[in-house]
Amino acid sequence: MAFCTRCGESLEPGTRCPCSLPPVRTRPKASFTRFLENRIHKHDWLRNENLKISLMPSCVEASEGERPVKQYAVASIRAAGRFEKTKAQILVTNKRLIFRAYGRSALGCAIAQKEFDLKEIKGIESRLGRRFSAASLALGLFWVLAASALTFFPGKYLASGSLLLASAISGVAALAFILAAVLSKSRLWLKSALSGAALGMQSAMFAATGHYAFLATLILAAIAALAFACLGSFAPALTISVRTGDGKELQLIGSSLGRVYPCKDVLSLIHEIGAIVRDIQEMGDAGADKWRGEASLVFKMKG
Repeated sequence: MAFCTRCGESLEPGTRCPCSLPPVRTRPKASFTRFLENRIHKHDWLRNENLKISLMPSCVEASEGERPVKQYAVASIRAAGRFEKTKAQILVTNKRLIFRAYGRSALGCAIAQKEFDLKEIKGIESRLGRRFSAASLALGLFWVLAASALTFFPGKYLASGSLLLASAISGVAALAFILAAVLSKSRLWLKSALSGAALGMQSAMFAATGHYAFLATLILAAIAALAFACLGSFAPALTISVRTGDGKELQLIGSSLGRVYPCKDVLSLIHEIGAIVRDIQEMGDAGADKWRGEASLVFKMKG
């Protein structure tokens, strides 16, 4: 009788243990909805980070007997009014819950830090979703109009020549712009601009010739441009608040800090932060050891 050298399971002669077989990789079921989600939300929804740097002791000093338990890369925050860009992280130790946002602004370094004693925390509220932003809608419409203006005059010049050649070139260009906007994985503002470019060219051709063929592609481009501009107006929204023993609810992160782009660690945070805090409060160091793991990913600042 043979035995597996990895798990010790008994094996029949000539067979391999299941633990030594390569994992079976299955592709997620394809669907049109998943196809659209991957192209609409890829860049402005849950983000990835690259660096593995522990907050403690690199950025936060530990008190006597304090040990880090788990760290989360929560969000990227941009405050356009202050020309500020920061990366928010939450660290849970066996004594404290620490929120730290670090980055830079037009005037230099920007740091925001909040700390809570785990014994004083009575609850944590988290909300993740999207909210309507009038400023984002206005910006999307601006890109549509700007791209339309840039292609309107070339389209008008093209219409002054051979009608057949102008129809072929403008039609192919407009459809290429629309297909690039729908199928690409670009940001929504670029999708709006591409649709606006098709809209401007077809508007010029329809104004010069009056042919209804150009009107059809004009309407298609207008629908695509407005759709992408409206989709871009729903900005990511993340709110995390801590309720203390005296009944006060203090916000760690929210729209008051600026435009918040949640990161993938926030899903794990929402799922387990309450259990981590409760286990440490009730079990002490045993609860901390239960949840202890490698610090999660921290942010890589872009140039």
